[in-house]
Amino acid sequence: MSKEIERKYLIKEMPNLKNIKPIRYERYYINDNIDNQIRAQKQADKFILETKTKINDIEYKKEKQEITEQEFLKLIKDCKKVIIRDSYLINEKPNITIKVYHGIYKGLIRAEIEFDNEYEYSNFKIPEWFGKDITNIELGMDARLIKLDRGDFLEILRKEENMEEKIYINSTDNIKLCALMSNVSVDKVVLLCHGIRGDKYERGSFTTLAKEIMKQGYSTVRIDFRGHGESSGIDYEMTISKEIEDVESVIEFLKSKGYKEIIVLGASFGASIVSLVDYSKFVEVKALILWYGALDNYDVLRTDNFLSERNKQIALKEGFYKSYNKAGKLFRFGIPLFEEINIYKPKDKIKTINLPKLFVHGLADETVSYKVSLEVHNKCSNSKLELIENGSHTFDSDNKALKNAVDKTVEFIKEILQ
Repeated sequence: MSKEIERKYLIKEMPNLKNIKPIRYERYYINDNIDNQIRAQKQADKFILETKTKINDIEYKKEKQEITEQEFLKLIKDCKKVIIRDSYLINEKPNITIKVYHGIYKGLIRAEIEFDNEYEYSNFKIPEWFGKDITNIELGMDARLIKLDRGDFLEILRKEENMEEKIYINSTDNIKLCALMSNVSVDKVVLLCHGIRGDKYERGSFTTLAKEIMKQGYSTVRIDFRGHGESSGIDYEMTISKEIEDVESVIEFLKSKGYKEIIVLGASFGASIVSLVDYSKFVEVKALILWYGALDNYDVLRTDNFLSERNKQIALKEGFYKSYNKAGKLFRFGIPLFEEINIYKPKDKIKTINLPKLFVHGLADETVSYKVSLEVHNKCSNSKLELIENGSHTFDSDNKALKNAVDKTVEFIKEILQ
């Protein structure tokens, strides 16, 4: 018999679990009494019968005994639900573990601390990477968690944590790239890259998409390129080569966090940027998604609202050319960008990338014709194309079109990351 004091927390920033071998638990509840629990669990190759009796809000009395596999199977034969989770040991004194849930409760990742005594508990300093204390709610109590279906679980999870945290990632030249990142999965993530003059919200489309990706149990990170949104850097110093550098810096950051499977999504100008990255350096990247991509070797940018020869002359005279996005926000195009659009050829480069690719484009796109994606798709191997009825540029003018684009995108992500 043992007595334990425990606390459970959501996680603000995931520690690197790359070199920690997890232990898989399968837990079944034999009774329906939260204060006096009887549960059978498979722990790696061991089978255990355990009772857990509540003493107060932080203290429990536990009794464990090892049982045979046959005894285990007999006990769980009438159990309809199971808790499946991997446990990563982070620290031994006090015992700190990270629990990563699978199955119905995929998306829940929590830190657990077990203290030997009240003195240890009272003097413990909570690490900065810990989030909200969830000890006494459903997310912190498996006996209550198992009563929830998938929908109720996700509703509580979204309520208890803002699934995305604002972080800053250093580029190779020390630009601070602002990002919204979720830690729904420890090893699978989708990186979202916005268009020129935009930001990590992509007029709300990325917000909607990120939520749906997280529902499937995958992490997301959506960035502001340098000179955009909340990232540092000056807008008129932004270039194609520097944005490629930004994407590579974020991929390196995700690798350092232990992510082994990464999908990269680019929208509009961002689609051209992700098409120009050298993925031979990143075996972790498993696929590309191109939303209404400006993949015509920048022909669309050579209009009077963007990077025309006339506007280049204004930039040469004044140091930059002023342009305004749909929301009326000023963006200044610098001279180096005018020069680089004649050097980089995303339409040609993407044909050489062997990764699976999904093109998603609106038939009503007023900025970049869907014919651009159609043409590039037809010249690519390992490629799928989804044309969205009534879909405008950024998919923000028709809710049905946005839902269709998001659904097709999430379906592809599930195929790749399953």
